[in-house]
Amino acid sequence: MTDYIHKKKTKNKTKIINLSNKTLRQTEINTLARGLKFTPTASTPNPPEIKDDISEFCRKLRLTEAFIDLNNEDDSIIKNKSNFIPSKGRNKALDDFCNHIQSFP
Repeated sequence: MTDYIHKKKTKNKTKIINLSNKTLRQTEINTLARGLKFTPTASTPNPPEIKDDISEFCRKLRLTEAFIDLNNEDDSIIKNKSNFIPSKGRNKALDDFCNHIQSFP
């Protein structure tokens, strides 16, 4: 940690305190001035990313449905990552829901 503190006031009188040695550009200061609840959003949606997110969401729903009654006694902290996808047809309502949300353009 450095002792260098740089204070900068923006148009709306918000103080930005820079605890690093990096000099902030005006665009960075403006972004920080928007506050902690500011969330940048993409101007255009990314269809492949949306499709992947929906597929992963459906996978997690199917995993929850498939293993809801399984009593897992493995308390180990580190677990191997799995790519297992439960088969369709176990729960018609879940299959219909996943098919419905995956059919959006």
